[in-house]
Amino acid sequence: MDREDVHRALRRMAHEIIERNEGRLGEVVVIGLQTGGAPMAEALVAALEEIDESAAPIDRGTIDVALYRDDIGLRPVMPEEVTAIPVDLT
Repeated sequence: MDREDVHRALRRMAHEIIERNEGRLGEVVVIGLQTGGAPMAEALVAALEEIDESAAPIDRGTIDVALYRDDIGLRPVMPEEVTAIPVDLT
């Protein structure tokens, strides 16, 4: 995907999230996987906030899944980044 394709896909995802949550973004939390997914999560939050300017700030966080990979026994894996989830997800 080129830059424009990614931008278009993020906007589509943002519209779908808004639609499925009936515009109530106050209960939405966006979690990005460290390390590559964290910037994508930030871009998705930016798209959500741009599309729905009246929405409250959207909670966001990151999670490092290094210890939960299915190839953990095949090579040494150490967590590289911090998991930071700002709200209780239960």
